[in-house]
Amino acid sequence: MPSHYQASWEAFAYVEWFTPLRQPDPITGYYHISRSSWRRGGIDGPYEEVITVNRIIQSAMLIPKTQFDDKQFYLNSHIDGHSFCMIKLGHYGCLPVV
Repeated sequence: MPSHYQASWEAFAYVEWFTPLRQPDPITGYYHISRSSWRRGGIDGPYEEVITVNRIIQSAMLIPKTQFDDKQFYLNSHIDGHSFCMIKLGHYGCLPVV
């Protein structure tokens, strides 16, 4: 690991960040999100980070908006009961995490 990560014996994960939730799709009810990016010196790149795994709250299932677009996605809120309760109903912590 590069020295600026101050690596220890912890477990790490590579994460690509996404934009905040937008309005839900009127047909599916799924929220639209897209890859977050940065621009430096005329070059675009993904907003990515290496984090310790204890910062991860939960995974998410993304559905490509179109077949050939790797930047626009729907957030699947029906993948499990916890996601549905949190994303669709807005109740954080309503289901126990197992």
